[in-house]
Amino acid sequence: MSSRGDAVSLHCSANTYRFFLRTGSVLYEREQTGQWLRVATIGPLFFGRPFAIPCPSPLPRPAFDVSCRSESQNPGTGAGSGSGTESNRATPYNRASMRDLIYLDNNATTRVADEVLAAMTPYYREHYGNAHSIHTLGRRAHDGIEHAREEVAALIGCDASEVIFTSCGTEGNALVIRGLLDRTPQRRKIVTTAVEHPSVLTLLRAIREIELVVVPVNGEGEIDLDAMRDAIDHNTLLVTVMLAQNETGVIHPVAQIAELARAHGALVHVDAVQAAGKIVVDQRALGADFVTISGHKFHAPKGVGALSIRRGLTLSPIWYGGGQELGLRSGTEPVPSIAGLGIAARLAREALPHFSRVAALRDRFERALDNVEINGATQPRLGNTSSVSFGSTDVTSIVLALDEAGVCVSGGAACHSGKTEPTATMKAMGRPAAVRFSLSRYTSEEEVARAIEIVGRVVAVGTH
Repeated sequence: MSSRGDAVSLHCSANTYRFFLRTGSVLYEREQTGQWLRVATIGPLFFGRPFAIPCPSPLPRPAFDVSCRSESQNPGTGAGSGSGTESNRATPYNRASMRDLIYLDNNATTRVADEVLAAMTPYYREHYGNAHSIHTLGRRAHDGIEHAREEVAALIGCDASEVIFTSCGTEGNALVIRGLLDRTPQRRKIVTTAVEHPSVLTLLRAIREIELVVVPVNGEGEIDLDAMRDAIDHNTLLVTVMLAQNETGVIHPVAQIAELARAHGALVHVDAVQAAGKIVVDQRALGADFVTISGHKFHAPKGVGALSIRRGLTLSPIWYGGGQELGLRSGTEPVPSIAGLGIAARLAREALPHFSRVAALRDRFERALDNVEINGATQPRLGNTSSVSFGSTDVTSIVLALDEAGVCVSGGAACHSGKTEPTATMKAMGRPAAVRFSLSRYTSEEEVARAIEIVGRVVAVGTH
């Protein structure tokens, strides 16, 4: 087998062995002659960021080493203690150091809030009925789902009857795009931007039966509104745009874009996955017809999200079954996760007035960095997000060194053949590869202060 991740399946039937090879989306069967015969093309229902990114194996150590703690912090660095030995170097894989990790990757995912976990537990052990059963436990599960629906609606400014639950933002985005195309054959044009999430851009580029227009952004991540205006016309079915960019935190003028779309009768889909819980999301005020969110971005569990569909609009389902969630998302609902999403939505809404504290910590962090470039700094941004380019210093080495020093961040870069390349977003902005630091409402002042010291030390070592 090759090293690219191709998979072989062995099937046995009536003492006959059959060998299958999958390469990407193509399935082959090996004939008795030894030749491989193409037997099927397997296409995903929806798309996203590749789970496995080609990268040197084993994972390279950073080009420079930085201890997790300074000598004053590490009790094992005193005289006669074996200073500098591997046993004294705290790493993320050292159990004792886990308490000291600084998590600044909250745009990737967040910790589950204690209140959320507490709300989920009874639906595993006490109210564990199927929400569509009419007995007592089924009704309790059903009530939990409907309460969560109301909380999600309050978070994103729509009616509870307009909310359906999904597994994630990727699924919600795909349901809007595929569901609209299946029901609206007379319009086949979709307009989006160059900095959308892969769950939107990759899917749109995989659909051949549409006219796709990708609107550019400038070096600060600002959408070219003139190009957007020119792109939308009477053939446009959908304009799909992020409310807040996941790498830079840049907030897009969705309400203005929605006005342009409405002038031509086009629908508007807003990917609010990164924005929910960090800024006010109001579907009506935005002029959006569809809004997608994902729970794990605001302290709910992974595997649950929501999609709001403006009343009066219809979509075709991606798959069929028992007809749950208005017939659009068949399958038994994960009641514990949905209940957790509801509590997380309420907590996020209640915390919004205090999110300025997080923004102040982010600003303090950025002010402490020397000789760096903050991507999107001139634009309105999410208060928790900082995309930082460190000049010619290799981003992968910075991320790995920070990880070894106890700071968890994202590289915002694809690792290919040992070289760091900018992401599609950074390329669209004409920027080099960047490191993304993203805080949450649980990030403390002490963690930011430690992160500033560690980042400074890592970069100083890496540039010499």
